[in-house]
Amino acid sequence: MGVSNRVLVRAKYRTRLYLAQNNTCYLCEKKMRHPNGDRRNRNPPHNKATVDHVFPRSRGGYGMIGNVLLACSSCNHEKGDRMPTPEELAYLLHINRLMRIDPIHIVDPDILEGMTAYLEMELDLGSFPIT
Repeated sequence: MGVSNRVLVRAKYRTRLYLAQNNTCYLCEKKMRHPNGDRRNRNPPHNKATVDHVFPRSRGGYGMIGNVLLACSSCNHEKGDRMPTPEELAYLLHINRLMRIDPIHIVDPDILEGMTAYLEMELDLGSFPIT
């Protein structure tokens, strides 16, 4: 009996995200331990990387790869179901571009569309691709 493909894909994705984020928490910018466990590192950073839904699922965020970043366990717990700041959203979009993930997999389009004007004004990024 083998490990399901779903578990393997999730582990591979967490590793890709860990590397894309340079093993750094997107909230406090401190180094994190690998989310899948890293037996090679004898002196890992204190906080383990955990998967954070940037747009909380309880507030319309999707449970898909385009809506997750790695955060240390303490920051993830502290953030709770808070909506992302413009800077956090910009970082999510940056990581999604690096990993070639379509932004449609972040949040319900109606919610994202409602935030677009505010984000464009705050971040001066031009228009966000919503379609």
